[in-house]
Amino acid sequence: MSSVLGVSRPQPKFSLWPMFFTAFFLLWVCLGLNHFAASRDIPEFRCNAELLTSNLLGQSDGELLLNINHRNDSVVLEYLHRVEGNILGSLSLTSDLLGLEIASMTYKLLLKEGEITGNTALDMLPQNIQKLLITHTSQPNQSRLPFDIQILDMDKNAGYSVLRLKPGNNLWVCEIQH
Repeated sequence: MSSVLGVSRPQPKFSLWPMFFTAFFLLWVCLGLNHFAASRDIPEFRCNAELLTSNLLGQSDGELLLNINHRNDSVVLEYLHRVEGNILGSLSLTSDLLGLEIASMTYKLLLKEGEITGNTALDMLPQNIQKLLITHTSQPNQSRLPFDIQILDMDKNAGYSVLRLKPGNNLWVCEIQH
């Protein structure tokens, strides 16, 4: 205790506990971000869209399904054209996973090959996918196309995610597969 003019005042106690808890919390956050950033695994998604014709009746041309799967060091994007429960055709794109940009939550891919099965017409596919398939057919080892999957929103508890696929700027609302 110190005294000024004979009056005693208690000294304030200094506690390390608040600083310890703050440092522990910051360490926990940093380790969590590091684990998330180090994970190269892309979640698996199942997406579904209804195809409509551009006539006045707005008739359905079926559904377009998109499955995104991570296999070994590759990511496979599989488009399926389904009408009344029957698969009419599919397009399977295989890509290398280059990494994840944390700031924009964008998975960077490099599409390396594609395969069409069934009655999928090439001219109905997006231009960038047509280019990949044509180039891959003529020069199988020379065709590579950068491709991004950006996660705009994700709710793991509800089991859905909103994705933007680039190039093409396609938006998909997808189920997260566990």
